[in-house]
Amino acid sequence: MARFEALLLLFVTVCSSEKGDRRHNEQKYFPLSGRRLNIITMPSAPYTMRVLNGDQWVFMGYIPELIQMLSQKLHFEYTLTFEPSLKYGAIDSDGQWTGCIGQLVAHANTNGTSGADMAAVMLVQTSIRQQAVDFVHPLVSNGFTVLLKNEEDGVDPLRFQFSIFAPFSPVLWSLIFLSALCVAALLWGTNRVNPNEWRRKYIDSQVGEIEGQTFDVAGSLWFVFSTFQWQGFDRAPRSIGGRVLTVFWVLFASVVIISYTAGLVNDLHWTSMARAHSLSTTPSTLRELILRNDYKWGVLKNSKTWEYISNVAKTENVKAIKQLLMQNQDRPDNLLTSKEAVSNAAKGKFAFVTTSMNAEYHVMNTVPCNLKTINDRFGADSYGFAFPKDSELTPYFEEALLAMRESGDLDSLQKKWVYERTMCWNSTSRGRSPAVDPPSNDYFGRPRKIDLHAMTGCFVFLVVGLLTSLFAAGFEIWYYKYTAENRMLNLQEPTVDVPGMADEQPNDTASPY
Repeated sequence: MARFEALLLLFVTVCSSEKGDRRHNEQKYFPLSGRRLNIITMPSAPYTMRVLNGDQWVFMGYIPELIQMLSQKLHFEYTLTFEPSLKYGAIDSDGQWTGCIGQLVAHANTNGTSGADMAAVMLVQTSIRQQAVDFVHPLVSNGFTVLLKNEEDGVDPLRFQFSIFAPFSPVLWSLIFLSALCVAALLWGTNRVNPNEWRRKYIDSQVGEIEGQTFDVAGSLWFVFSTFQWQGFDRAPRSIGGRVLTVFWVLFASVVIISYTAGLVNDLHWTSMARAHSLSTTPSTLRELILRNDYKWGVLKNSKTWEYISNVAKTENVKAIKQLLMQNQDRPDNLLTSKEAVSNAAKGKFAFVTTSMNAEYHVMNTVPCNLKTINDRFGADSYGFAFPKDSELTPYFEEALLAMRESGDLDSLQKKWVYERTMCWNSTSRGRSPAVDPPSNDYFGRPRKIDLHAMTGCFVFLVVGLLTSLFAAGFEIWYYKYTAENRMLNLQEPTVDVPGMADEQPNDTASPY
């Protein structure tokens, strides 16, 4: 009994030791394992959004997915909530930090009993904030721009009207029409004079009346039209000349139809894109917009954009924007949400100053897809997550984010949430809307019409076919006449009379015996 108790005690001791070693190794390689972090964020599409999933509100966007990936990489648990005051952080009249920065400062001052462990927000990294909190490696380098409606008032709508005649020049259309008439006329003529065609067979009572009228005037025109449209035909020409002409005509028509289809697609694409971009009445540069007096201006309350405009930037354009914002009836402190600002911009005559990435997102995801940005960008700030001053978490997250940047995970996230999730069909394959990333001015010129110079080879080919057909038809007529003359000569040759043969008559009743 004593031996059994000793073995049991030894077994328990070994198991406890192994469990302790595993816990030690886990703590060694994953220092944050088992910890639950209190993380705060801010609502800002496409970074952080809260949507109703069934009967629960869930977070989605660039930042929630990034936090999920970091938790799997560093083996920590977390609670994600919005910052209660919905402020990024600034120093108030009492000299205290507010918003997200204030939460991190409170955490550092109370040894973690209050505040937040981390601010998963795209915070602008400024020198004054750097004194209060720690930032990790910047996630995004971003600038600022102006979001506004793409106005089309005053633009002639007929200028961008889609036309089925647009792909070809008028001269080319005329030549195609004349070519069709020439082919129809040659088919009709071949049917009239060629002895191998349907009309001749009808005269010789070898075919019926319907077959004999196959290539009359109406039938020849219908044959040309149906083959030009790739719809087939009831009866093909019987003669060699007619069939040669048909082969050349069908090949010519195929090239014309393919060229027309390509030009039509190109013109349709231009029509749909050009209306939304270059030739509108919307200002395209920052200076042009500033000089307009018919626009109201707005910026989000307590946003990084307003902080940059009011405290950081000193250029003339930015000073002018600040003055316009302060003079505007819709004061900056009246714009509480990004949704409200974008809605005002979509209504027209409202300039919403925001980050370029936020503007790109709304251009590609705000129905009815009538938003654009000015071509200019101003400011270049770095954005990243923040931690309490001298936090032990900072180096772990710094290392993990650098590894994710090197592996391309951060770029993939940005592409997924900013560029690929678009509701506006006219975004480009790179994921950027032409309204955000405007092409050169040459892009907006209407595609050149396909002219005779581009289609010269096709008409030369058809002319060769017409001449070949005429030669073949002439040969058939000559051959028919030649063989007919030989037949007549054979019929007219004299017979040779043998003496006594003419008087002999066959005796049908004679006996064979």
